[in-house]
Amino acid sequence: MTRLPLILVALAGQAYADTPQGLQDPANPIKPEPPPPPSPADPIVNASGAHGLESTSRHQGFNFTAALGGGLTIGIDIAGSVGRGPAGSFRFAHAASEKFAFTAELVSITLLRQIKGTDGTTETNTDQGSGALLGMQFYVNRTLWLRLATGISSMQFDDATLVGPTGLAGGGLDILRFRRAAIGVEMMSIGQINRDGLLTTTAFMLDLSIE
Repeated sequence: MTRLPLILVALAGQAYADTPQGLQDPANPIKPEPPPPPSPADPIVNASGAHGLESTSRHQGFNFTAALGGGLTIGIDIAGSVGRGPAGSFRFAHAASEKFAFTAELVSITLLRQIKGTDGTTETNTDQGSGALLGMQFYVNRTLWLRLATGISSMQFDDATLVGPTGLAGGGLDILRFRRAAIGVEMMSIGQINRDGLLTTTAFMLDLSIE
């Protein structure tokens, strides 16, 4: 019987030790700290995980485009520089991202002019122009694109050759799409500044792209 009070005292002390200490409002208990937010993804780990997977991007790597059609050339302050004729563009592109590609191209313009002789007859003069340009192409979506380029070009008029800095703006639309090729339509507008004035050509063309 003498041990029973000691056992009761020991049990009461243990219960007191297990009771949370400190001042707390029973109606508003202290909430535990929230867990820390997750760590941001490691780009190195992500790149390693994606290594070896084939890209699903529509535009990637190198591609070649050939475009042929007709254009209208108009010269400002350049005599005898209005006419129509074939036009073409041959360009290489390298995708910098899913939306942008760097381009290098050659353009060709032929100007057919009707000249009346003193005897009343009419003959056709053929003037040839060409240029080399570097630029960038922007893919609006999988089929529509826009582009800008700059470089230098020359135009041969009879015995005179006009050379000057050249700018180009254009756009196109893929109509038929195959696995590695596309057929579409495009337009380009070229402007050349030379010693005599301004020479412009606007052309509409059918193109073939191979990727």
